[in-house]
This record gives sequence, C-alpha cells and structure tokens, in this order.
Amino acid sequence: LIASYDIGIISGALLQLDEKYTLTDLQEELVVSLMLVGAIIASLVGGFIVDWGGRRTVIVVNAAVFALGAIILAASNNLGTLYFGRVVVGFAVSLSAVSEVIYISEIAPAQSRGALVSLNEMGITLGILVSYIINYALIDTREGWRYMFGISIVPAIIQGVGMLFLPRSPRWLLLRGHREEVRGVPTSLCVIFFHVPTAQIIETANEQQSKVSLSALLTDPILRKCLLIGCALTLLQQFTGQPTVLYYGSTLFKAAGFASDRAATLANMIIGIVKVLATAVALVKVDRLGIGEQAEYDSPAVKWTSLLCMLVFVIAYAFSYGPVSWLVLSELFPDDVRGRAVSIATVFNWLGNLLVSLTFLSLMDGIGFSGTFFLYAAIGVLAFFFVLVVVPETKGKSLEEVQEMMRVRGVGLDGT
Repeated sequence: LIASYDIGIISGALLQLDEKYTLTDLQEELVVSLMLVGAIIASLVGGFIVDWGGRRTVIVVNAAVFALGAIILAASNNLGTLYFGRVVVGFAVSLSAVSEVIYISEIAPAQSRGALVSLNEMGITLGILVSYIINYALIDTREGWRYMFGISIVPAIIQGVGMLFLPRSPRWLLLRGHREEVRGVPTSLCVIFFHVPTAQIIETANEQQSKVSLSALLTDPILRKCLLIGCALTLLQQFTGQPTVLYYGSTLFKAAGFASDRAATLANMIIGIVKVLATAVALVKVDRLGIGEQAEYDSPAVKWTSLLCMLVFVIAYAFSYGPVSWLVLSELFPDDVRGRAVSIATVFNWLGNLLVSLTFLSLMDGIGFSGTFFLYAAIGVLAFFFVLVVVPETKGKSLEEVQEMMRVRGVGLDGT
C-alpha cells in the first residue's frame, strides 16, 4: 500500500508544484521520473540485498527508507531537495516490489498463490486510491503537497512494525543454512505455507543450492529463456502506457476538459475506485482462470469519452498485467536465485516506466493526444500476442513443480 501511495500521490501534488514553481515540461517529467531513477538503482542491487538480508528483514528496513523519503519531500524548500526525495522514495518503492512479491510467493501454497500475489496487487490499487483521495481532499489547501507527501510516514511505520510479527521465509532460512530454525516451525505450518511436507522442502533446497547459481541465468538455456520472458513482460507492462495514468492522470483530465484542479482530481479518484473494484474481481478469478486466459480539447463529449476510455483501460490492466505479470515473475525461478532474477526483471520494469514517463509530455506535444494513445494501443496488441504465444502457464503448480517443469520439459509455447 505504501509503495503505491508514493507512486500515485504525485498525480495531484504535481498540479500544486506546477503552481508553486511554474514547472516546464522537462521539470515536470523530472519530478515524476527521478523516482524511477531511484527505483532502477534499487533494482540493480535489490535482488542481492533480498537474498543476503532475508525477505522479511529487508521489508522492515525498507519501511524506514520510505519514512525518510517522505520527510525529505515534505520538508523540501527547493526543486533540488524535491528531486533527491523522489530518488529516495523510488529506491524504497522498487525494493518493496522485489521483496514483497518474493516473500508472498514463498509462503503461499500453489492453489492460492495467485490470489495472494493478487492480494498484494489489491494493496497496490488501494494505495493508489488513497493517494487520489488525499489529492482531492488537499488540492485546494495551501502547501497541500507537503501533507500529501508527509502522510506516507504513517503507513511506513505500520508496515515496519507489522512485519516484525510475521515469520521469516522458511525457504530463505533453508537456503542460508538455518535448518534448525525451520525445524522449529510446526509441521502443519510448513504444510500450509508450501503444500508439501517440511522434509521435501529441505530436500529441494539442498538440490537447488548445489545446482543453481546466478550465472545460470545466462548460461542455462531454460533459465535464460525464463529471464527473457520476465524482462519482456515487465517492459511491455510499462509500454502499454499505464505509468501515464498513475503519474499524469489529473494532468490528462485537465487537458481533456476538466477545467479546475478539483474536477481533474475527482475524475482521477473515480479511476482509482474502479481500479480497486476491478482488481478485487481479478483477486477472485486469477487462480481459476490461469495466466493465458486473463492483457487538448474542451468538448463535453470528448471530456466524458476520455474518462470512459480511461476506466476501460484501468479495468483491463487490473485483470491482466497488474497482478499476473508479478505472479509469473515470482514463479519462474529457483529459490536461491529468485531474488536476483526478479531484481533483474524489475530493472527493465523501471527502465520502461522511466522511458514512458520521460517521453509522455513530449509525445503529447509532438504527435498529439490521440497519436500518443494509439501508439500505446499498438504496443498493447503486441503484448497480447506475446503473452498468448510465449508466456508459460503455471496455474495450480507448486513452486517445486514449476521448476521441475522448466528443468525436464523446458518452456514450450503452451507452457507445458
């Protein structure tokens, strides 16, 4: 929730920052995109941090980084400090994305792993909705952007304290050699977490420790293909244009005819509500359907059509790329290389996000409102065929079964 709040809050804060600093297009793009620079830095090192420090420990420490970034942003008095605060928050957002998805996938049984990873996506959409509500509530408040940024300290504290009461990932404990600590966990709990006996988890960990290394991601043909699938998924996820909704939603609605800041943020809040509802439906359906079955005007007509089309866009994203791409990433790789593999794919996720965010306003100026979104639509069609033909189906399989499927059969076009 906290990561998505920090992602979504810029949509409304940007309107007030523009009034305060009279931002150029480039400065607006920097305010948005420097968060992504921090995210890319975290992606480059995040996998190693998560594999070395442990999933739960990293999530706890990262909550403090979130709080630090919020304090810097709320207290900033110039664009330089604001830029730095965005980099710090971006680092925390990316590290959160890597560690939380891995943690969830490693404690979830196969039959509900999709729902639990999607539940994480629900937290993301709720965070975005909360940020839009805060945008709307504070949009007419003097220096309201400071409060918008500062409020995220509260969920950061809640997350950091709350994680202290959750168990460390037994899979990570095994890979670090802490077998006695794992044996101290009740057998029934291991069965609930893994849907397999504790002894089988230990045996699998022993095998993976002796056979899998980081270099295998490039040298092993199956793991290499898995990595390419993961990187392509995350790139295409961003190139469909979804970052523009998160970062420039209120700006888009103002361009489409919602004249005031309050009207634009209200329209954006409606988008957030629909996104939460659509994700809630996906949460129920993802484990049943599987992966392959889920992917400047002032005319009133244009204004409301733009809102309707944006609603369709966020519903489609919430049913497909939103939860499912991260679910696939969490399932494709062996335990002891999963953190670094997901981290590498996440680098491409944030690079794509950065490219879209840095070019959006320039594309709007260059090829217009319609041309920009036709370009995103064309990439969406490409993404549809990529998922249909290349992405494997992991529905109903335990993580051990997924790895065995990759090792014995490889990754076929139908995922078998």
